[in-house]
Amino acid sequence: MQQASTAQKRGDYVEAAREYTSVLKLKPDFAPAYLNWGLMQFEQHQYGGAVAHFRTAVRLDSQLGAAWLFEGLSLCQIGDYASALQPLEKARELMPNDLQAARYLGEVYRTLGRYQASAEVLERANKLKPNDPETLYSLAQTYLQLAREQQQKILEVDPGNYRVYEMLAQLYEQQNDLPAAVSEYEEMLRLYPGRSDGHIMLGNLFERMGQSDKAATEYQTVITLNPDSAEALLRLASLDLKEHRTDAALTKARRVLDVNSHSALARKMAGQCLLANGQLREAIEQFQLAIQANPSDASNHFLMAKALRQAGDSAKAEGEMSTFETMTRQSEEATTARARRLQNALAKTHLAAGETPTRQ
Repeated sequence: MQQASTAQKRGDYVEAAREYTSVLKLKPDFAPAYLNWGLMQFEQHQYGGAVAHFRTAVRLDSQLGAAWLFEGLSLCQIGDYASALQPLEKARELMPNDLQAARYLGEVYRTLGRYQASAEVLERANKLKPNDPETLYSLAQTYLQLAREQQQKILEVDPGNYRVYEMLAQLYEQQNDLPAAVSEYEEMLRLYPGRSDGHIMLGNLFERMGQSDKAATEYQTVITLNPDSAEALLRLASLDLKEHRTDAALTKARRVLDVNSHSALARKMAGQCLLANGQLREAIEQFQLAIQANPSDASNHFLMAKALRQAGDSAKAEGEMSTFETMTRQSEEATTARARRLQNALAKTHLAAGETPTRQ
């Protein structure tokens, strides 16, 4: 057995197979030999032969969790997910703390359309190794399928319900297929023209596609439905400001403030309009109020610094710019730290994949 393992480790698979054959002639019921021979074939991508050896191993010793696991993995490799289910379930039963057994079982459940079972197994896998990227990806795919399943139920119960179109549009957005998302929202609004949220979402899509006129039409429709819609007014104001229509943008910002004087976004918008018009004292006042309403928005400090500099107050402008730079640096450091954690997690995943054969 040792000679077979040594040959296998150095990549001499022919010699290893010869040694395993010799071992089994002497001990034909020695399950570990069949397991190791199967693992060797798995490494060589000889999945059919591997399955046969793993099945013999578990017939001889039904408690060999690794044999059940790799029988399932081998069957996954050849696309026989239905047959892979039973050995993976057995592997999970025998090795409840094995991450691969849980992850692959979850993936097979998802492939077979058993999304709830997939989610339950993958959630347990995530507890075994929290925030493992591969597990999180599988979970995301499973929940996406569950969402589609629920969407199908809505379709069966009420085929014309606006939520069907909304969910489809959001799925297309996630796939960056914006024209398809637009089509779903347009169809939804044809059937439900009074949905303000639908017009907002469609307008946002048009903005992303660079179609400002169409976006403005959607936002204006919302204003018709709800004259005090802060979101629609501020989106229209933003479009006005981009086209240097500062007076029109300022009017809309003030309409929002008439209803909600604590709106940080409306204060910032008003300040930008006043700054563009050269009304520096009024702009500074609006930026001060914006900072009070939302102190975590670094852009408010940047705009305040710009207004103060134009007003000739260099000392205060430098203080605001310093605050802006500090907040920006802290945000960038936090983003870098998250990226580093992701890289470390991925590196650990690759190491783990190197320790145990995985799907190619």
